[in-house]
Amino acid sequence: MTLGFKTSALLASAVLIALGVTGFFYLGFLEQSLEQALARNLKISAETSALAVARLLDEALCDTQAVALSLSEADLQRRDAAAVEQQLKRMAEIYPKFENGMFLLDPSGLLWTDYPSHPETHGGSFAFRQYFQETVRLGRGIIGEPYRSARTGQPVVTFTAPLRSATGESLGLLACSVRLFPSLILGDLPAHYNHVSGELRLWTRSGLILHDSNPERIMTRLTDEALSAVQDAHRGIGLARLTAPDGQRSLVAVAEVPATDWLVAALQSEAEAMAPMRAARNRIFLGLILGVGAAIGFGLIAVRRITQPLARLNRGIGRFGSLNPGGNGGGREAEEVLRDLEAIGGGDEIGRLAASFQHMARRLEVTMAELAQSASDWERTFDATAEAIFVLDREGRIQRLNQAALGMFNLTSAQAVGRSWPPLLLGHAAADPEREGTAPAGAGPSYHRECYHSELNRWFELTATALAGAAGAQPGSLLVVADISSRKQAEQALRESEEKYRMLVEGTTDLVVKVDLEGRFLFVSPSYCEMFGKSEQELLGQSFMPLVHEQDRAATARAMEDLYRPPHTCHIEQRALTSHGWRWLAWADKAVLDSSGRVEAIIGVGRDTTGRRQADEAVAQSEERYRSLVENTLDGYFIAEYPSGRLLFANQTLCSMFRYSIHEVLRNPIWDMIAPDQHDLARKYTEQLVSGRSAAGSSGYRMVRRDGSTFVAEVSASAVMHEGRPVIQGVLRDVTERTRLQEQLQHAQKMEAVGILAGGIAHDFNNLLQSVQGYAELLLLRTDLDDRIRLGLDRIFRAANRGADLTRGLLTFSRRMESQLTSVDLNQRVIEVHKLALRTVPKMIRFKLDLEPEIKPVLADPSQLEQVLMNLIVNARDAMPNGGTLTIGTSNLFLDSDQARALGDIAPGDYVLLTVADTGEGMAESTLEHIFEPFFTTKGVGEGTGLGLAMVFGIVQSHKGHVACASAMGQGTAFSIYFPVAVSAQPKPPKAAPPPTTEGNETLLLVDDEAMVRDIAEEVFRQHGYQVLTAADGESALAIYGREGARIDLVILDLIMPGMGGLKCLEHLIELDPEVRVLVASGFALERDQHLALTGLANVKAFLRKPYEISALLGTVRRALET
Repeated sequence: MTLGFKTSALLASAVLIALGVTGFFYLGFLEQSLEQALARNLKISAETSALAVARLLDEALCDTQAVALSLSEADLQRRDAAAVEQQLKRMAEIYPKFENGMFLLDPSGLLWTDYPSHPETHGGSFAFRQYFQETVRLGRGIIGEPYRSARTGQPVVTFTAPLRSATGESLGLLACSVRLFPSLILGDLPAHYNHVSGELRLWTRSGLILHDSNPERIMTRLTDEALSAVQDAHRGIGLARLTAPDGQRSLVAVAEVPATDWLVAALQSEAEAMAPMRAARNRIFLGLILGVGAAIGFGLIAVRRITQPLARLNRGIGRFGSLNPGGNGGGREAEEVLRDLEAIGGGDEIGRLAASFQHMARRLEVTMAELAQSASDWERTFDATAEAIFVLDREGRIQRLNQAALGMFNLTSAQAVGRSWPPLLLGHAAADPEREGTAPAGAGPSYHRECYHSELNRWFELTATALAGAAGAQPGSLLVVADISSRKQAEQALRESEEKYRMLVEGTTDLVVKVDLEGRFLFVSPSYCEMFGKSEQELLGQSFMPLVHEQDRAATARAMEDLYRPPHTCHIEQRALTSHGWRWLAWADKAVLDSSGRVEAIIGVGRDTTGRRQADEAVAQSEERYRSLVENTLDGYFIAEYPSGRLLFANQTLCSMFRYSIHEVLRNPIWDMIAPDQHDLARKYTEQLVSGRSAAGSSGYRMVRRDGSTFVAEVSASAVMHEGRPVIQGVLRDVTERTRLQEQLQHAQKMEAVGILAGGIAHDFNNLLQSVQGYAELLLLRTDLDDRIRLGLDRIFRAANRGADLTRGLLTFSRRMESQLTSVDLNQRVIEVHKLALRTVPKMIRFKLDLEPEIKPVLADPSQLEQVLMNLIVNARDAMPNGGTLTIGTSNLFLDSDQARALGDIAPGDYVLLTVADTGEGMAESTLEHIFEPFFTTKGVGEGTGLGLAMVFGIVQSHKGHVACASAMGQGTAFSIYFPVAVSAQPKPPKAAPPPTTEGNETLLLVDDEAMVRDIAEEVFRQHGYQVLTAADGESALAIYGREGARIDLVILDLIMPGMGGLKCLEHLIELDPEVRVLVASGFALERDQHLALTGLANVKAFLRKPYEISALLGTVRRALET
């Protein structure tokens, strides 16, 4: 056997084996992957179709129930087949899906009417049908088992709905049958099934065929073999394979239709599905043939070039190859081999090859020893490094990896070696082959990137270096992978921190800068750019010193020298040339230190103090002018030390008021000049002033003169800082009782006049709300509304309820609606309103709650109390457009007679004080005089109604409380509201009686001047069985009652009507019929004398407040009829 034949055979065999083994495993992997993909796709198609079928079945069942609800109970009880058939005909037009027929069975299962009509089935018993038996057993509508209709002979599925009377008595059931056509059961799903040879079928678990491409197979059964395969697929045991009568095999996946025993099957031709496998086999076979042929040809050509001397050289090389030149005794044997090779000689290529081999062999002995040592060192380093190292071939396949790589990716050598690196190391990140596939092996001398491994939830840094080969070839690459998850987390935290501080700096009004050691700007805040009228680009890199006034530069430089000594801070005040001219700026600087403690930069925070300096100068200039004014004013002026109360200054007028000399006044604390019983009140008030919990304002006190006589004075006080400590400065004015009474009288008259106007508006608004609320509630009672419309109607209904609450507040303000007073925990109400306000008040406004822990209960209407709080919170929000603090506080308080009289005409005793204070813009004195007047507002057109504070005033007055406001421009506003403490907890209301029956057949006379109110009430009553007569005014009502009084069971009478009012009409009705029954309905609360008069009448059976809900109307009417 020649060398050429051997070489050719060897190459051919190697190629054949390599390609054969590769092809075998590739085909196996391809077939497995293909079958898994087919299983997933078919399963998804089956499950999607099953959900669609379930939805269509549910819709059909709901439609059946809707048809049942539309049938007249009276016709059902009378067994009026003609009337019911007409109703079914109308329903068939609405629900064409029931074209196979709708029919009614009595409780025993007899069919007594249907549509389309099949008279031959009337009177027949269908009690044997599964749908009848299950509906009777369950007492609800069901989806029946498919069957062939006795009426039409078509395969159908039947939906049922039980029929019941108003008393719950069974009237039988309604059955609606639907043909098993694909257009109904599967909808348009087959159109979306994208396999050329695929289809969707519908079976039951028992093998009954409900849908098939061949209509003749419907209602037949699967073979036992097919049923067994389908059941295995349903249990998740792979794909089922079915064989058609024509021999064609299909792959099948099934999914269960929820709430039924139906199965949806997705089929695809096995021939179509496995077409990629056949193509792959053909290509691999062709590759085998071409590879073997090429190997044989190459072997024959190579052998022809081998000469006889090469064989001798080969023998010598073989001997040398069997030696170990670096081992013991190997050197002597190698020398013998080299001498034998010298005999080859010759000057041709083989001779030179032999000579070169001798030289190579001698060097090889040294090199092999060095290589052995180097290999040992490299192996130790390769496995000892912490980074994962992969050796890749040209195609990016892993040839070798170290221990760190195995641990980092949870691999074994068998799992990694020979596989492409991107899917193995990057997981889902390797989806882009252009970026990841072969980049390390062939993308150039180096490769670097960072990537996220979603399966391991880690970040990795990849660095690849091409391995150098002969003649510049790249046999592969070395890939180093480092775990950088901790670094990434630190970078993310750093970015978030930088963003937070960037927003903080950009949002502050203070000036923030960062400069280097030469004073050049490294950073400037937006507020600094705005102050100096320059952009950030204009300032960065420039020195700040030219902006400083030349007279302040030396002092600035000296002060900044402290930055180079601990604690590395300094404070500077200097003049700077801004876009508004020269301004005084106060700076607080801090040095930025490097790791060695050396200053590397300076951060400064500055603030404009020009206004303060100007104010100081103005104070100095005007001190003399105001001193003369203070000494000569008719009011007493004082400055008292806090908290001792020692007077630091008092003018001559104050001395005269108290009949002291100036020296005597300055020896007495201010507290000794206040009546003893008001000491605590005055001290608490000054404490609130100093702590900022109360704004500057005026208070009334009884003052004690030197001789012991007293007088009432108005003290306007405020807390200020004097020589670094707080003091109280104030103006004291003697006021008269006559002035106070006149102001109260004028205020009461004004509020009463506006209250009448507000009450009239609320009455008309109540009638509009009654219409909106009533129609919305009527529509909500319908069962055929979709969810979107129902949601909209529900929002309209709730909005009308909120409008009703608003009108009740207006009526309370106008004293035309009684407050529902009960014992209330004010703290709890504040907390609930605070939670609600958090969703409406901007986040730049900060809430502060200062609640007395042991707060006493107050006697109040909870809803009106919440309205007071929300109005005050909204008022405070509008006063702080740029943010601020909103404080809500509660405290227990006792008012004696003098304190109560000073606040207003409220009774002395225990009170709970509610305070709502903001840090907003404040109000001028002229505005304060009108804030509680309805329709008075300082807002623009369309921004406010002016009713908020007026309603607060009216509600507080109706609770026998008092509301006061203190405010000053630029100092915020504080509202103080005094609520009387509840003497004892109010009894809990009795449990509500069971709801009365809302149905009836009596005759009602509805009297209301609003047409929409009459219409909605009339429709409600007629829907519930009542007979209704209507009248638009009192005169019409009397005329109708005069004609029809004998059959009228109840009169529903509105009190407020044009012409003859409700009360006058009631008197005439009683004259016409002393036994008349009347239900009074009105949006106004009755005056006390009117309420007593009506409740004393036996004819008045009930009262109903407008706007009313339908359930309340029907319940009240029923009780009035049964009383």
